[in-house]
Amino acid sequence: MIKIAVCDDVMDISQSIKQIIEGRMADRGIQVVAFTSGQEIYRDAVKNRYDIILMDIELDGELGMEVTEKIKSIYPDVLIIFVTGAKGYERELLNFEPFRFITKPFSEEELLYAVGKAVRRVEGWEDKYFVFRENGIGHKKDLRDIIFFCSSSPFVEVVCRKEEARFRGKIDEVEAELAALSSDFLRPNKSFLVNRKYISGISAKEVTMMNDERISISRGYRKSFFDALDG
Repeated sequence: MIKIAVCDDVMDISQSIKQIIEGRMADRGIQVVAFTSGQEIYRDAVKNRYDIILMDIELDGELGMEVTEKIKSIYPDVLIIFVTGAKGYERELLNFEPFRFITKPFSEEELLYAVGKAVRRVEGWEDKYFVFRENGIGHKKDLRDIIFFCSSSPFVEVVCRKEEARFRGKIDEVEAELAALSSDFLRPNKSFLVNRKYISGISAKEVTMMNDERISISRGYRKSFFDALDG
């Protein structure tokens, strides 16, 4: 079951979003929980993992971005859809690696399009593994746990949330293999493949990962990297 949380400090809006998703996507095995404050959703998210969160940017007395940052520190792969009627946050929001933005007022179709995209992304993670051999022993890593791949010729290093490994291979071959499994691994330069779910900060020239690794975005890869990030 895919779990979705909705947080808006206006109860009618929070409940309306919940009802729209439940009413139009009832056949997708989705559970939706509505909240009206950042503290409320954070307390619940500590105990209950959500796959997708629709977060209002300006909550009563706090910013949804700050709440999002705390939740993503626990679950880096949660997909965030920011919902806002305010302008001027677009550049700042990139640091929180949102999956989508929805601007108020929005139509049901706009909401369902964004949520549908997120649901398909979550469904694509199920039972996805990268398989390789290290010292003659076969290994497989859940794609959800991989932060990035790094070329260190003649090896490729695999950096995961709790461990690291390496195998003999080429980063181009890894990229081709991942393309058939997931669209979440992006190429910022010739040596790295990064998991977009673990991006904690981004600028025109570098990307910062959740483990504080800073990776350059080279000129030759810049356009394709940002095009894929927006896709």
